[in-house]
Amino acid sequence: MSDQTVTAEAGVPLLDRGTLPNQIPGQSVENWSWLVTAWPSCGEASIVLTRTGPPSDFLPAEVEWDNVGRSVRRSRSTLRRYLVHNGLGYMPTLTFRYAPATVSGLNAAVKGFQRRLVRAGVDEANLWVPERGEKRGRLHVHMAVAWWADWGAVEVCDRCAVPGLRKVRSDIPPAGSFCIGCMWGHGFVGAPSEAVGDPRGLAVYVSKYAAKDLGLADRRKGSNRYHPRVGFQPANVQWASSSMRRARRRLHELVGQELEVVALHEVVEEWEAPPTFVANWAVA
Repeated sequence: MSDQTVTAEAGVPLLDRGTLPNQIPGQSVENWSWLVTAWPSCGEASIVLTRTGPPSDFLPAEVEWDNVGRSVRRSRSTLRRYLVHNGLGYMPTLTFRYAPATVSGLNAAVKGFQRRLVRAGVDEANLWVPERGEKRGRLHVHMAVAWWADWGAVEVCDRCAVPGLRKVRSDIPPAGSFCIGCMWGHGFVGAPSEAVGDPRGLAVYVSKYAAKDLGLADRRKGSNRYHPRVGFQPANVQWASSSMRRARRRLHELVGQELEVVALHEVVEEWEAPPTFVANWAVA
């Protein structure tokens, strides 16, 4: 049997035998397949029941698969894969002594910081999200990076420490250290403290910050709440299979091990997308 035609097979799960969700009477089973998308560098894959024929042959037009909930899940998945692919397991916090009132001012400060990082030799991926403080509403930035430990970064040094800090800290590193406070230059820098060294775990915290509303007047509706550095996105491998069994077998061959596959549409409440299965595995 080719990977383009679905036929009934004994012992194959019902979805592989043509019992499809929301199937229209008389609809051809050959127009359905399992679309596999794998991100080898992220240790993730999805298997989604998808349509291969004209849209008019399938679900009624009023059924909306690409809803808000699915969009949020897709954003979180994209964010997580970016962190895992690039090994971003450290999240320093960058604050403002005099907080900018606009998104453009915030973006300009972060872009300037990234340019100074590159000049210092750190030409790597990063991803940042802005947040307002809960108490005073002051803007600050959380930035996921990989270089904090490798470069021996410190949040402050003898060159940029303010008098108040010197009164409470006796362990201020000497000038000449790889000081993020000096490169940032806008206010206090907080050292990484959440899911340190764990990109997948850190993605949970970053997603939480990205979901918050900034409440800024000049923020465009629908604009991104997280900002990955361009050029470091993970590559994927994609193919279509005529049955779940074939899809899983080829995925196992790609990864080199048997994988546990979870039915996402059965564990997520109010699922309105096609049946979707996901798998995860450890990456070096």
